[in-house]
Amino acid sequence: MSSIACKKHPHPTAASHSGSSGSGSSSVKLSMLCMIRTCLMLATASLWLGDAARDSENVDMAGAALENDEAGLQKSDCKGNLWRPYGTWKKAGAWGEVFDVRKVRETNCKSSTSGSYVLKRGLQNDADTLKIFKTEANAMQAAKDNGCVGIVEIEDTAPCLEKEGTNKANTCSATRKSDLLQWMAVKPIGFVMQKKDGGTLKDWLQFDHRGRPLQPNLATCGMALLDKVKKALDCLHGAQYIHGDVKPDNIFLSKVPNNPKTKAARCPAQLWLADLGLSSKIDNLVTQWNCYACSTHLPAGMFRDAPKNSDTLAISDGQGNFVASAAIDLCSFKLLAERMGASADSFEGLPVNCGSMGPRGTCNCRE
Repeated sequence: MSSIACKKHPHPTAASHSGSSGSGSSSVKLSMLCMIRTCLMLATASLWLGDAARDSENVDMAGAALENDEAGLQKSDCKGNLWRPYGTWKKAGAWGEVFDVRKVRETNCKSSTSGSYVLKRGLQNDADTLKIFKTEANAMQAAKDNGCVGIVEIEDTAPCLEKEGTNKANTCSATRKSDLLQWMAVKPIGFVMQKKDGGTLKDWLQFDHRGRPLQPNLATCGMALLDKVKKALDCLHGAQYIHGDVKPDNIFLSKVPNNPKTKAARCPAQLWLADLGLSSKIDNLVTQWNCYACSTHLPAGMFRDAPKNSDTLAISDGQGNFVASAAIDLCSFKLLAERMGASADSFEGLPVNCGSMGPRGTCNCRE
């Protein structure tokens, strides 16, 4: 808009409109132009302030409870890493969803193409979701610090997410100056981790309707994959955390070539345990789940509706809690090994009697 020198003029009257003086006519036009510009400026400011207030409220809802978090999931002024979303949100477990993201470089204001990452955020902005994500991030960070191979690597425990529709040039410029505003980026309950796109162990095993694996390379690859799972669990337990939800759905594999030229190439070279939403520090007391109807891969002592004599691990305290023990993961692993046709005797340190690990009760629940 061109600059207009606005001076104080009397409000235009009928007389001034009807006056024949050229200077009077110019004065009236200038006064009207100034009034129009002032109205436009006020309207724009009002809209911006309204948006800023709403964005501030959203940021507070997502991040107010994140303060004093030992893993770094704390309310941020968005001076840290900025991540640009792309693609569509996908469900991830019972409490979260994941979204492909790229790190925004501060030097040239372009999305980084190095590495593939996903941001996992909570479906709800409440205390329960915060607690779950906090524990999951802590467990992943502990595994990373312990040098664990086979646990999905956490990349950023305090990410800032660029808001959809934000002018990317403005966002990048603000990132360089560590001066991101609330309408440019939001601090979600969540974290960024490396993306694994080779599918899950469940996909690879190709279970039929009776739960039998149909994978033609199972005999060739099965033991090597199980060895990797066991080593990853042992390392995580060494970092003083349990996974708490070991099953084929939560184990991601590296890609296998379409036309492998050797026997070894038919097997996924790497795997990673993911979805640590049920992880806990070893020896901590955890509230028992209400249902044991659909969690067929977990020991009975984790559930309130399981008979007392079915808790062969003796992890239930009889007061609605269970002790987070490495035996929980090892029993889930033992069941996995048996489903893949391996003998539990092939692995050291597995519990002798894991008790009941099948459907029980009449309630419907989410795994």
